[in-house]
Amino acid sequence: MTNINHLAIIMDGNRRWARQRGLPTFSGHYRGYEKVLALTGWAIKAKIKIISIYAFSSENWNRSKHEVGYLMKLAKLVFKKHQREFNDKGIKILVSGLRDGLDKDLIKLIEQTEKATKNNKKLLLNICFNYGGRQEILAAVKKIIKNKISANKFNTESFRQYLFHDLPDPEIIVRTSGEQRLSNFLTWQSVYAELVFLKKHWPDFSEKDLKQIINIYKKRQRRFGR
Repeated sequence: MTNINHLAIIMDGNRRWARQRGLPTFSGHYRGYEKVLALTGWAIKAKIKIISIYAFSSENWNRSKHEVGYLMKLAKLVFKKHQREFNDKGIKILVSGLRDGLDKDLIKLIEQTEKATKNNKKLLLNICFNYGGRQEILAAVKKIIKNKISANKFNTESFRQYLFHDLPDPEIIVRTSGEQRLSNFLTWQSVYAELVFLKKHWPDFSEKDLKQIINIYKKRQRRFGR
């Protein structure tokens, strides 16, 4: 089997990682953020072209205001502090998700980063933020209705253009921390994805784990119903 083109990751276990070490929850989130930055370098070395990460789900608003506030600050840090680093590494940033509920400063930083990195070619980092798979499909349907597009004018392929971004489906979806579900992640795009569940928490994810995932994928047989 060929190498992975699009890898998607549900980065689970930041809070559990912190609790196991007697650290505040925020320490786990910060360590997880650092791990994302490391992952981009490992992915480029492995010649992976696209990574989608589940950074903040539409359900995460149900967490405490204190924790949500910290996650929003962390998001701003990513877009504000690392824009030059993304350009130096050749990383293009896309953000998939609803802008509803995000403050104006964060939206502005997202738009600035997407614009500043749009021509980079080494890696596309798709950050799923304020994202839900069902919400993405519903938003696509609303666009189709708003544009008064006839049902016979689109199919499963052309429907993709109404999603947050028209990206190729991930070949493999990885979830850390031992949970074995997709939790509303890439609902449309995941139908033929290979699934891998790792027991270790996201802050402990390593380059060795990425290499293991690549090897697991190469041993899988993707039949697509054939």
